[in-house]
Amino acid sequence: MFVSFLQLNEILIRTLLTCTFFPLIHHIIIFLRSANLFLVDLKNQNLAIRVLFLPKTKTHANVVVLSPIP
Repeated sequence: MFVSFLQLNEILIRTLLTCTFFPLIHHIIIFLRSANLFLVDLKNQNLAIRVLFLPKTKTHANVVVLSPIP
């Protein structure tokens, strides 16, 4: 079960899509506005990932893979 996280916004989505650390992300499948959680297709494997902003700059994304989607 996922716990609540900081809320995301469009800037973070753009940061994620352009982040050089994650060039293999094909597309975002689902974006949950109430939590910083994306369901993405990463190299043909559906993964749930959690995305956090750096609190001060809000220009870099820290993406953590949580679990595969069954």
